[in-house]
Amino acid sequence: MWNFIMKELLQPIKKTIFLSFMISLIFSCSLFGQKQASNWYFGNLAGIHFNDDGTVTVLENGQINTFEGCTSISDKEGNLLFYTDGEIVYNKDHNQMQNGDGLFGDSSSTQTAIIVPKPKDPNIFYIFTVDHNNAVDPTLHQGLNYSIADMSANNGLGAITSKNINLLEYCSEKIAAVVKNCLDKSLWVITLSTETGVIGSINTYHAFEINQNGVNINSVTSASNLELTWGGDLRGYLKISSDGKKVASANAGPDGGLYLYDFDVDTGKLSNELELQLNDSNHWAYGLEFSPNNKFLYAHSWIDGAESHLLQYDLTASDISNSAVVLDEREIYRGALQLGPNNKIYRTISIDYDNGTPYLGVINNPDEKGLSSNYEHNAIFLNGRNGTQGLPPFIQSFFEKATLIKNSENIGVSFLDICSGENLTIGIESYEGATYRWKKDEVALDYTGNTFTLNNIGIEDSGKYTLDILFSDPFKCDIFGEAVIEVLESPTDEAFTLTQCDTENPLDGIATFNLEDTFHTSGIAYLLYETENDRNNNNAIDVSVPYSNTVAFNQTLYYTAINENGCENYGVLNLEVLESPTDETFTLTQTQCDTENPSAGIVTFNLEDAFSTSGIVYSLYETENDRNNNNAIDVSVPYSNTVAFNQTLYYTAINENGCENYGLVNLIVNPTPAPVFDFSKTLIFCNDDSPIELFAPDNYHTYSWSTINGAEINEIGTNPNIYISEIGDYRIEVGYGYTNNGQQFFCTSFQDFTVLPSGKAVIENIEIEYGGSSQNTLSVIVSGDGNYEYSVDDFIYQQSPEFTNLSSGNITVYVKDLNGCGIVSQEIAIIGFPRFFTPNNDSYNDTWNVIGISNNNLPNSIIYVFDKYGNPIVQIDPLGNGWDGNFNGRPLPSDDYWYRAILEDGRRLSGHFTLKR
Repeated sequence: MWNFIMKELLQPIKKTIFLSFMISLIFSCSLFGQKQASNWYFGNLAGIHFNDDGTVTVLENGQINTFEGCTSISDKEGNLLFYTDGEIVYNKDHNQMQNGDGLFGDSSSTQTAIIVPKPKDPNIFYIFTVDHNNAVDPTLHQGLNYSIADMSANNGLGAITSKNINLLEYCSEKIAAVVKNCLDKSLWVITLSTETGVIGSINTYHAFEINQNGVNINSVTSASNLELTWGGDLRGYLKISSDGKKVASANAGPDGGLYLYDFDVDTGKLSNELELQLNDSNHWAYGLEFSPNNKFLYAHSWIDGAESHLLQYDLTASDISNSAVVLDEREIYRGALQLGPNNKIYRTISIDYDNGTPYLGVINNPDEKGLSSNYEHNAIFLNGRNGTQGLPPFIQSFFEKATLIKNSENIGVSFLDICSGENLTIGIESYEGATYRWKKDEVALDYTGNTFTLNNIGIEDSGKYTLDILFSDPFKCDIFGEAVIEVLESPTDEAFTLTQCDTENPLDGIATFNLEDTFHTSGIAYLLYETENDRNNNNAIDVSVPYSNTVAFNQTLYYTAINENGCENYGVLNLEVLESPTDETFTLTQTQCDTENPSAGIVTFNLEDAFSTSGIVYSLYETENDRNNNNAIDVSVPYSNTVAFNQTLYYTAINENGCENYGLVNLIVNPTPAPVFDFSKTLIFCNDDSPIELFAPDNYHTYSWSTINGAEINEIGTNPNIYISEIGDYRIEVGYGYTNNGQQFFCTSFQDFTVLPSGKAVIENIEIEYGGSSQNTLSVIVSGDGNYEYSVDDFIYQQSPEFTNLSSGNITVYVKDLNGCGIVSQEIAIIGFPRFFTPNNDSYNDTWNVIGISNNNLPNSIIYVFDKYGNPIVQIDPLGNGWDGNFNGRPLPSDDYWYRAILEDGRRLSGHFTLKR
């Protein structure tokens, strides 16, 4: 059994679902075939044709060009006979019918014409026309007229044999027709006019009977409370329900309104006038139409410069006026509404009076209430030809059909959407003496009863079903029934299984399920229930909160599946709880002597072999965020911890069930000794000093001092310090001691160093190159194991042993060992000879003597002075005052004189100088 689903649960619901039933109604008749309204021509050369399957084909051969009024007629097989705009009649070849011009309709009249066949004469048709409202000159108004078309003339193309026979001098722009009696095939043609049909207030409906004798020129009148004055807007549609029981009248303009009447087809009288309020009091009604089941009235209201409204009135409501529902509102102009042979209502869409659009709107399900009627704007494209304001009216009885199905509100409907898999009975009440002829899509069915049942209905059962009920009693009218059925695909009743890993307590079989995201079938909504009884009582599980199974390891839930068609089906959901890995915390301890980054706490771990639990695959992550984003560590390469000494990694463990759990891995790094210590890799031993004492860094567990001789390493000490008195290559090794799994081990680091010899320099010689009193050069020759630098003032030292531009005199030379083994010095004299002297007793340069000789430096040197001729003048004591420029008590003249020096060290020097006076 189908459950009805509220719109709040699934939007939009395509259709409610129906139970099988039979319908019992009273029908007036089926006077004509069902295809006389198959061809429509309207607007600016626009047209459509209704196919047997209910689809529409756009026509492009129409000839009329009208602002509003138009009409057409086809034979009982749906073949076009002729059409007109109320002024010119076009035959089936789309040429002007013989004598088919000058009719007194008007293309600016709302319902310019309607075509009515003469009862019991297949060749004669009456064309009733109404002129437009000439507000300027009423005398130009042509009123209600009819013309006669004989289809036997002109080789079946027809001819107008009588034209513009006047029935009323003045009337509105509205006209409608309905069958009066199916036995004699008489009809009513109705219009709104003045009481007498001459100029005056428009307040009376006139019904003219057409029977086998022709048109009865004496109308049946029905008074109205309307008081429309001539010159007012007399536009607007007049429509009769297909069962002939209701009349609706739209009177556009401020003094008009929308009115509903009861109609008596036997007498032609209208009664029980009811004014219907429009959704907007400023709006004027124009287009009108009844639903196929005659339960609803549709109206198109508008006002210039504002939005148009498409309204639905419920004729079964206690307050019809307040039952109005706005189906569509948009800024368009007034437009017609017309029921089609396929039981859909079509709407013209105009921009303004002069301009239409190449589209028709469609009310797809006019038998349904409110928005379920499914109005579709711009539904039919007219291939570039514009519809304007009007659509062709027809004898409304063309659309009278017995309803073979009802909707959920027990209202007979023409269309039914039903879900596949259901059972459906189609039919009507049984009539005594009746014959029942069924067709599906115009193909006869092998059923002869008043009903038939489709069991387990499928997509192939979609289609149009028709029923002809033929009576043997000649005084009973035949009945025609129709139902269009669309079978909608239902969801499958698939059994689903949802597995969930037990991460909370891997052994109790209870887990938390996210039922909200369980099903992912597009377009299907699922309701879940713990028991079948809950499903029958619609006591659904609240899937917006996590659900914990109430039966360990395996539990069955029940579901209802509802698809986009509004169809539902039932099935089961099996909940299965799988065992998960435990969330154990692991600790990996890695001890390594880190020679690359001593004591930084960063080492390399082999994570690939860290876990060995059978049947479980582990993935490792540096952070929880990485785990959430599945950014795993590549364990195939060595991993260096990023947090010194202690770091926590996060893992996901997945077992053979595909279940996962989470845990921690603690990485622990033991400190390692530093491979670089506080002393240099090269040390110096002064060969004239005591042994050197070396100290290793503190706080290590082990120390080892060794000598290195090629590949031979010999330990010479195990204390933190050691004395070394020999040069050579050495090693210091330190270590930390650890216990791992009960075994003690040491992690060590070592550093090699070299002890090199050094000592004070030995000054072997000091060489002097004389260049004058201040341009002398000195070179120091030394020997020794050290590296030395030199100075002549013990303040500024230099790498070079050579000094230039030295002045004559006593100088001390210093040699310093760069390795700190000491400084040696030696005093020397740089012998110098003045270039001139001036013996004038001014206390400056009054005497001449050698420079640089002292008691400590060459005191026994001998100095001689000669004149330029080589004659000896004086021997000078180098430690005395020197020569005063006299010879034998007499001053010698200014001139150059020569000297010869025999130094104590054996050197012999000579040169000349000037005596100036």
